[in-house]
This record gives sequence, C-alpha cells and structure tokens, in this order.
Amino acid sequence: MNFYFDLHCHPGTKPYLSGLHLEDKDDCWKVYENPLVKITCSQSAYTQLDNGNVKLAVVPIYVMEKEFTQTFLIEHIAPTLTLLDAKMLGEVQIGDGLDHLFGEIQILENSLSQNADDTPKAQFLTTMDKFDSGKINIVLAIEGAQGFVNGPNSMVENLTMLKNHPKYRFLYLTLIHATRNYCGTHAYAIKMLKGTNKFKPGGEGLTDLGKELIDLAYDEEKGKRILIDIKHMSLVSRLDF
Repeated sequence: MNFYFDLHCHPGTKPYLSGLHLEDKDDCWKVYENPLVKITCSQSAYTQLDNGNVKLAVVPIYVMEKEFTQTFLIEHIAPTLTLLDAKMLGEVQIGDGLDHLFGEIQILENSLSQNADDTPKAQFLTTMDKFDSGKINIVLAIEGAQGFVNGPNSMVENLTMLKNHPKYRFLYLTLIHATRNYCGTHAYAIKMLKGTNKFKPGGEGLTDLGKELIDLAYDEEKGKRILIDIKHMSLVSRLDF
C-alpha cells in the first residue's frame, strides 16, 4: 500500500491550546468535531494521519502571535464556541515564546503512544535513516520567528540553541507569519480582523535582524542547517531573500 507525505500540518496546536496545565490538555489523537465552527475541527490529528496512511509529516510548531489572542474574536468569542481555553489564550499573551514552543513539542511527544502501555505509533524523526514505515514519522519545523522572540536571550542566541538542540531537529523556519515582527515585512493575510493595524504589513523587506537569522539558519558551522520557508513573506522580503 502506498503511503502519504504531508509537508505542513498541525496535530499539536489545538491540543496545546485546549487547557492551561499539562494535565488539562487533550492529547494529539483526539479528533475535534464542531458543526458550528468548521475551522476548529481537527484536520491532522494523529488519528487522522494514521487513518489516512500518512507515514511522514512535517509538523511546524506554531506559537500563536499575541496579536491574535488580543482580538475580540479570539479572546472572547472563540473560547465559548471552540475548544480553545480562555486562560491558556491569556497565558499566550504574557508567556515566553520558547516556553510555548517547547510546550507544544511536549504535547506532541507525550502523545506518540495512544496510551501508556502501547508501543509508540508515531516517532520524531531526526535523520531519514531512522524512518519507520510502520509509524507516523514526524519532522519538526517552526512556524514564525515569534516562537523564539521572547526569553532572556536574543533571537540570535535562541535560534543558535535550537540549531544545536541535543534532542530535536528542525527542518525549516517560517521566518515571518501573519503579524508584524522584527524580521521583515509579511504578506497581507488577515483582512477579516478589523480595528487594528497589527496584521497589516509594515516596513519594506527584510530587516538586518531577519538577514542575520537567515544566514545563521543556513550556517552549518553554527549548528544543524535549518531551511527558510518564504511563505508569508511579502514580495519585497522574498526578493531580499
């Protein structure tokens, strides 16, 4: 039987936002169904990947931008209609990006088995020679530099740490996402959210920090190479790249 490959899916994002504390969060096998708000339904839960015979999946870790959590729709409406936990959304507003990045990784990792007694049906993949066609092989990535913009160290120091992490390996970094960040100009993506300029592109092209992070990501003398995903970059940022 043929198997499938998914370059970009998020089995951990909804479970991570489903509760404030680890013991309150759902695992990544749970399939969410909501007839009222279709976008909140599961689209890549481990169960769905398994049923669809997906054996290789790139899973970008997405730390929700604070600007999303501060919109009326997400902050007040979403918790009443969806699985999103209001206290968890509040924690995203004030929390450390790296804490949330590794928090979602922990949810993904804790869910590799369907229960504590099972042999893992999924595994994190760091080299292709460990690919196992009998499991869901997960390759980690990072969606948005906001995932390491906070913390006591600079973004350069944090990216260096991620490149040299002893346990996890990241295939690519989506440098810019849907809100303004320190790296460059993004493409206009969220026009439905009114009353704020935070989602509108600002600046022109890549910043000096953005260029430094790109060079660092590819520099194999400073750790494992991380590719740069240009999705969400503005045209000028792409030309700069």
